[in-house]
Amino acid sequence: MPLAANGLPVLIEASSHTEARKLARAISNPGTIEVPSVLAGCSGFTARIPRAVAPALFAKLDAAGVRWELGLPFASPGPEFLPRSYSGEAPAPGQVVGFIDYGCAFAHRQFRVEAPGQPIGSRVFALWDQGGNWKEYVKPAAQSGLGLQPPSWRLPRGFSYGAEVRRYLRLPPVAVPGQPAASAKGKPAEYFIDEYIRQFVHDGVVDEPACYRYSGYPAIDGPIAHGTHVMDVATGRPDPLLHPGCPPEAAPATQDIVFVQLPRHFSGMPVSGLLRTYVLDAVNYIFGCAKPDQPVTINLSYGGYVGPHDGSSILEKALDAAIEARRRSGPTDIVIAAGNGATSSTHVEAAVEGSDAVQFTWSNIPGNPTDQFTEIWLTGADVSQCEVRFTAPGEQPQPGAWVAVGGLGELKRGDDVVARVIAPAAVPQGEQGRMVLVAVNPTVPRGARAAAPYGRWTLEVRNCGTQAVQASAWIERDDPVFPTAAGPRQARFEGPHVASANTLNSLGHGTSTILVGGYVGMSGRQLDYSGRGYLGKGPNAPCSVPARINGARARPDWLAVCEENPALPGIAAAGVFGTERYRLPGTSIASAAATRYVVNQRAANPTATGPVTAPPQRGDVAGEDCMERVPNPFGP
Repeated sequence: MPLAANGLPVLIEASSHTEARKLARAISNPGTIEVPSVLAGCSGFTARIPRAVAPALFAKLDAAGVRWELGLPFASPGPEFLPRSYSGEAPAPGQVVGFIDYGCAFAHRQFRVEAPGQPIGSRVFALWDQGGNWKEYVKPAAQSGLGLQPPSWRLPRGFSYGAEVRRYLRLPPVAVPGQPAASAKGKPAEYFIDEYIRQFVHDGVVDEPACYRYSGYPAIDGPIAHGTHVMDVATGRPDPLLHPGCPPEAAPATQDIVFVQLPRHFSGMPVSGLLRTYVLDAVNYIFGCAKPDQPVTINLSYGGYVGPHDGSSILEKALDAAIEARRRSGPTDIVIAAGNGATSSTHVEAAVEGSDAVQFTWSNIPGNPTDQFTEIWLTGADVSQCEVRFTAPGEQPQPGAWVAVGGLGELKRGDDVVARVIAPAAVPQGEQGRMVLVAVNPTVPRGARAAAPYGRWTLEVRNCGTQAVQASAWIERDDPVFPTAAGPRQARFEGPHVASANTLNSLGHGTSTILVGGYVGMSGRQLDYSGRGYLGKGPNAPCSVPARINGARARPDWLAVCEENPALPGIAAAGVFGTERYRLPGTSIASAAATRYVVNQRAANPTATGPVTAPPQRGDVAGEDCMERVPNPFGP
């Protein structure tokens, strides 16, 4: 996917919501710098800034002490930018359940509205593919030769990228070039989700493969889609977690699904830590699809390993502020998976005394097609006295290779740079300590870029000061792109400093979001791979310890089922087509189960705008923990 020609996505944080609105107005320039809107209560917001003006603007932000960080620029199909205004668009009529994920089977039977004597419809109210090209998405149906009308894909209002389609829409009376037209009565002149699906109904059955094939939406062209599986666990009807023979749940009040698909992959690079601007835009979009007093619950299937792990990132603070501000008018929750990193060997930590050093072993695999990113976070009294050195496999450490704060080190093969050590003087990603970034090329050539050597590298942290410093390093998550069959490619740490503690999702340390780990249904025990807080696992995690230390969580908020039993890993739920079911494991499934619990609680108490009632606390499980557990459908 090519780089965007219309601007760099940037996440910006002002000192307050009022200052954020002032700053957004000051930098916004129609046709060049785009600012969608500032969420109520937030001091953080997103913008898309042309490359030509970016250096000067970034210098001004730095001079003003404003934190900002870049996102990954994806292509947009055109220069259109529709000002943020929902006055002409109808909001979702019911409780909104939002998903930030990948792959939405919008015509699936688990998400349909089917009533006797009524045409088939979908509970998917809106779908925004942030990496999509709406001009291309309308072509398959139009070019099919079958007389099909394409879905009415368009740019979402207020955002200059991606492809959006809704269940219905009332456009403003002002004609916008290139956008779907509306009739004089405000009814859609083109086919939206329900009208599009009904073209494929034969004898009361939806031809789902044909429906998806001509929709132009490529994320559901296979048998499994992660987002569809998560949607089913969270809001599918009937509930896939109910045992056969159990009475079905009562028919819910209207639940409308708003699905935002994050960009997935970019030129062989892992993008886990580079999509924060897109996540905040997604939350902004989902909130905009609901009336202010409607309950909104968002399941966020996104995260990474690197970051400050203390709740001080721009996005974590923005999510907290957005939740608290919206709760003044309507129930609001964002549920986040704790992550699957506890056994990934992607984290090391050690105390480094004054005038001492620590050595970590960093290992990469042969044939790895992706860049690898590692962040070393240094906290303590005087972290400015610390230096970092990175040595390639089979080489001797060089005395002049130490990189101090504000410095840059490069490792070369001939004239080609294959790795860099970057120690910025200012760190926008967090508010405590300092961060040093290590970036390593793929271990296979990529275009003109040379391959980095594979094997065991040496990462060292030296404390030149007199007081102890804590060194914590994380390698960014680099899972194979779902649903490809690519093998493992994650770089890992080795040796005595590898830790399962402090392996929670790097976006999971906020104070208002709900962070969910996973347990095994048969036993109720927390899964080994489920992300851990600063306490790690085992009997060292009693209820009496502080919930946070310097912003870092001791544990997830809740646990929910994401493995049925040791013999049946994962949870069976919807594939893309018909009655097909597949098993997927991971804490994203646990967060989906928790999302269903939250949605049901909000439906039962629609006027309660404070934090949702926590599930029953199970109590200590074999001395392991005392976290609240979403009720277990499979065991004790």
